[in-house]
Amino acid sequence: MKDSLEQALDRLNALASKAESEGRGMDISEIVEAVVGPDADEEILALVSIAMESTDEGMELEEMAVGVMSLQEWRNRNT
Repeated sequence: MKDSLEQALDRLNALASKAESEGRGMDISEIVEAVVGPDADEEILALVSIAMESTDEGMELEEMAVGVMSLQEWRNRNT
């Protein structure tokens, strides 16, 4: 998982840099795609959206990546 996490962080960093240079934030769909890839479906998008909306504090990129990966793994184990 460490290699996957590092790769996800690389993609998230690139996304964050692009969003910042364009003067905008990152969409949840962009974050999820950066972490799990283009095969992200509506269910994982909804789970991540609920999780991110439930926090009052900002999140670091690593926290985002770990959170999305953990939700994906949880869903895979429970389906």
